[in-house]
Amino acid sequence: MSTESLIRITVLANRNARISEEEYHKHWAEKHAPLVSAWLQRHGVVKYTQYHTTSAHKNLTSQNTLSYDGMADFYVRKYEDFEEAYKDPYYKDVVKPDEEYLFDVEKMRVMVGTETCVIENAKIVEGRVISFATFILSHPYFEFNALQQGIMSDTWFSHKLAPDGDVQDGCHPEEAQALKHYLRQKTSTTEAAQAIIRPIIAADSPREALARLWGFLMDALLELTRQHIEPLITLLQVIGDLPNPESTPTAGKQPLDESWRGLPGFGHLWSDMCEAGNWRSMIGAISSPERDAMRDEHIVLCIRAATDKEPVITQKGIGPFVVDDGASRTHAANFDSCTVPYSDLHHVYTHLNLRTPRPLPDTRMPNYSTLSVLPVTYVRFTMRLLDLPPEIIDYIIDFAGPAGLEGFVLSCKAVYERAKTQIQVHNTLRRRWRHTNNQSMMRRGDTLNVLYEISQNPIIAEYVETLSLWDRRPDEEIGSQGATNSFRNNKESVQQIKSLLRNAEYFQNADLDEWWTQIIEEDQTTDLESVDKLYATVALLALLPNLKTLQLPDRWHEVRDEEAAAALVPSVESLVSMSNDSTPKRRRQALQSLETLMPFTEEGYDVRVGLQCLQPFMVLNSIRNLYAVSCVAVDDDWGGIPFHWRYASKSPLTRLELASCCMDAQGLDALLSQTPAVTVFKYSHQTKWDGLGYDWNPGEFLQALADRLGRQIVDMAITVDELHGEIVNGLSSFHCFPNLRKLEVDVIPFCGPPLESGQRLGRDAFIPDGATAWTHSDIPCLGDMLPESIREVHLNTDFPLPSEQSLKALVKNIVDRRTNRLRHLEICIVRQYQNNTAQDIADRHEVILETFDMNAANPRARAMMPVWKREFDQRVGGIVTARSA
Repeated sequence: MSTESLIRITVLANRNARISEEEYHKHWAEKHAPLVSAWLQRHGVVKYTQYHTTSAHKNLTSQNTLSYDGMADFYVRKYEDFEEAYKDPYYKDVVKPDEEYLFDVEKMRVMVGTETCVIENAKIVEGRVISFATFILSHPYFEFNALQQGIMSDTWFSHKLAPDGDVQDGCHPEEAQALKHYLRQKTSTTEAAQAIIRPIIAADSPREALARLWGFLMDALLELTRQHIEPLITLLQVIGDLPNPESTPTAGKQPLDESWRGLPGFGHLWSDMCEAGNWRSMIGAISSPERDAMRDEHIVLCIRAATDKEPVITQKGIGPFVVDDGASRTHAANFDSCTVPYSDLHHVYTHLNLRTPRPLPDTRMPNYSTLSVLPVTYVRFTMRLLDLPPEIIDYIIDFAGPAGLEGFVLSCKAVYERAKTQIQVHNTLRRRWRHTNNQSMMRRGDTLNVLYEISQNPIIAEYVETLSLWDRRPDEEIGSQGATNSFRNNKESVQQIKSLLRNAEYFQNADLDEWWTQIIEEDQTTDLESVDKLYATVALLALLPNLKTLQLPDRWHEVRDEEAAAALVPSVESLVSMSNDSTPKRRRQALQSLETLMPFTEEGYDVRVGLQCLQPFMVLNSIRNLYAVSCVAVDDDWGGIPFHWRYASKSPLTRLELASCCMDAQGLDALLSQTPAVTVFKYSHQTKWDGLGYDWNPGEFLQALADRLGRQIVDMAITVDELHGEIVNGLSSFHCFPNLRKLEVDVIPFCGPPLESGQRLGRDAFIPDGATAWTHSDIPCLGDMLPESIREVHLNTDFPLPSEQSLKALVKNIVDRRTNRLRHLEICIVRQYQNNTAQDIADRHEVILETFDMNAANPRARAMMPVWKREFDQRVGGIVTARSA
């Protein structure tokens, strides 16, 4: 049995009175559990269980029972991981709304404690006890519901009025009220600052009142969770900037000679309350050689924390600089001279936006890990940053990297002046490499040239945030395809590229010689125009830790099983797995910041790409948005390209926009079953060559979407670019989307019998015996199909096609429904392609008619009429139409 020390958090909950007991248990187990599992797993939850207490189970006992309807257990290694989960935007956007639907959140209660196993598998456990560490919340008055909300409970504030039973030692009631309202976002920062200092103005002894206020705010900094640090810092800054009060001394009342401006005394009080350790006296009792060794170790910790680099200790000093026997040595050893209490330097450097420091080793240095935290924003009145030796400051500046340099140099005017040269270099590199492509003057898709540039200056890799590897330039913009860049003719330059890859972590366990052979062979192929450099692409991706947006090369569709580049699939999977590894020794991983995938193919009947080739990227911890064109997920005999999920983990994607794609309900379900965080879904259907998707079933398609994501979709679009066949079953209801706010849909997807009718159109048409054949006049009114949450609707039509009756049926009672049910519907637009013949229908039903490209000299394609397609086109830099054969 495992004896790993874990923390068990138990949450007791009552169901929301608005839902039935059956719905509560069914939704919690079948909907909520899949919704939260990947999110909890990402944040270190080792085990998650649900305990369902139904009425039937409660009736099994005659004893008094608790009133709760269920209980959830979370097992974690570190309680901080559990706290961090509630800061994830996924919790706010997806999990929290579902919790509010399921539970009476005001009545939630929590227990945190130990679990001892006595009997297991019907046997008494002898000497094998699972020990779960007892965990005490950061403050005894912190309630779990408040923890979820990130707000201290009322009890905490009441306690602060008289923390030891004496009101003279507590804060003023108005101060407690002001801070409570501010942290609960009921007041602005300025309003809170003005309210919190008001008792000081009226106090008989303003100086004592100010000291009590500082103590109250320090308690909040120490006892609140870390997510409150930034708002508290902001509040303190505003207080410190408030103008001095105008007051006249009166009998028995001290004048406000110092006031709060500049936060007088706060830094000294913090230093007294949060002592950083008596480092100076400790080293005074140690012999000189040992003291020198400890001093060197102290400097090593500073450099390592700030730069994520391992300094080299030599006889002359540390790293690239020399530590003298004079003042520098004294300052390096005397870290007590800095009044900031450190917690393994982590939060100082986190707030500086530098690389996160490694955990400090167990040395004879002060025990930083047990000290309180003071964010770096307090530097301006407590931390003497310049007490650090100049060499260390230079070292930090040089190795701060793109993500940390700006935050660090702006923390201090002296540091800013010292870093002017580095700032100029930083700005130049940022302008040149932030948005990068593989276009060179002489070659199409010259990815090797990007690798060469990075080999000359490796820091470039950290500046790349957007990367486009789909080179769509016309031939006339490219020089001779036979020309070669100068570095290709220089053996030393080429060798530098190989050395760059050899030092990359990804290639530590790979056969670099084999990789290099593949990269060179691809680069030397004679068909330079049509061959994308796939091996060079993977090599480049393995170097980019800050890449946020990626457009893959056109040939990437071959990176899937049974295709030409199938051998690369395990390599891509390994790269993704390495990126998701968040162990302390791996902090700057390639692709760890990738949020968005962009289209890499054209739209068109003759173009189809298996969605499967993008699946490895979908499990990246950072991925959020997928924009794709001409992707296929249809298992249709030999002509289809099925989609399968290959991994145990789910995807954190929140947005799916699929233009000119060809998917059926089965392919969509395979995708959505593994993307439980999606809230925005937009799709346009296009029949592909050889009749793939010839007939399409929007009814089944929408049902698959509703089954997987019904409660969380807020923005949806379903349109048709090109359909050669018929609508098998049409759309008939959106009631399974109770939070839907915006909908854009073409009239065409409604033009088929509803699923519940049992009828089908198309090649496999079917009408049940005795049923009346469906017609366009049977299309239900859109007002009856929409959920009450809807606020904006766009209906695109080719009126009078496919029939006049279809549009009339859809809008026939929209006026009444907007009055009695759809009270949030603010925008309702009918959009017609190149005509305004539907104007009379729009007027009679009080909707807006928009005409698309009417009387335009060069009208755009019908597929570009939907608003979402035009927004998509702008977002991805243009949807490319395939050239005719």
